[in-house]
Amino acid sequence: MSFKITLANTIVEATAKGTKITLDAGAEVEIVPLPGGSFRLFLPDGVRTGYVVEHDRAQKTLTLSVGGFLFVALVQDRLDLMLAQFGLKDGGQAKAADLKAPMPGLVQRILVQPGQSVEKGTPLLVLVAMKMENMIKATAPGTVTKILVKEGDAVEKGHVLVGF
Repeated sequence: MSFKITLANTIVEATAKGTKITLDAGAEVEIVPLPGGSFRLFLPDGVRTGYVVEHDRAQKTLTLSVGGFLFVALVQDRLDLMLAQFGLKDGGQAKAADLKAPMPGLVQRILVQPGQSVEKGTPLLVLVAMKMENMIKATAPGTVTKILVKEGDAVEKGHVLVGF
């Protein structure tokens, strides 16, 4: 299995076979799992023991503690690299784009704030148009970066309301 590892801004191409990993520079590393979630690394310059502090499957990162130092590694397999090559870095999963007013109206209530993570369907704001309240919801997951309107603002169709 081939993959790419990004560790401390250094990118390494690697191939794995069993517990042995061959790095693009020709160095070979062996990782042997130990009881309790720790592991032993057999490196060209010696043996180190470590453990996984955190494994974020969604972000494809591993936070490792080795020899008292913390390392965060981004691990991308062949599929991740191919998707990135075609501009689909997130596996084609939609991410929220800036929210624009679907119609002219008056911003009645803002229900989110900058820095807030939202899922698809999360209510973002209430827009009053033609005497009707319209709940405007997130169309995809994302993080609110900025609110470009305030309660009471009149907006035209296409006006950017919330930035992601």
